[in-house]
Amino acid sequence: FAMELACRIYAGRRHYYIGPGWKWAVFDTFLVSLQIVEEVMKLLAALADSISAAGSQGSMSHVRVLQMVRMFRILRMFRILQFVNELRVIATSILNSTKSLFWTIVLLIIIIYALAVYFTQISVGTSP
Repeated sequence: FAMELACRIYAGRRHYYIGPGWKWAVFDTFLVSLQIVEEVMKLLAALADSISAAGSQGSMSHVRVLQMVRMFRILRMFRILQFVNELRVIATSILNSTKSLFWTIVLLIIIIYALAVYFTQISVGTSP
């Protein structure tokens, strides 16, 4: 996610945080920052555990903080919800068109079968 954010900032330059989707840009930056902080905290917790055996009680508080940071990452999924309406329209269109598609395929198979019989009879030399 950090690489994606870096590419977006590089491509958008100043307009990334000023353009029409600036709220999403700030939200993405916030979530990526939390993810980076989470990874750093994981490394620090692992380092603290390896240095001292008494660090296990301190790592429990780190685990709680990491769980809270993960909850914020779930908020990133809410950005996808803006596409749900379009996705529902596409799925409904596909489901509504299956009946027509089925009968089109049946008609195509009948036409192919009739032409196969006709060309087979022509090649054998008998008249239909």
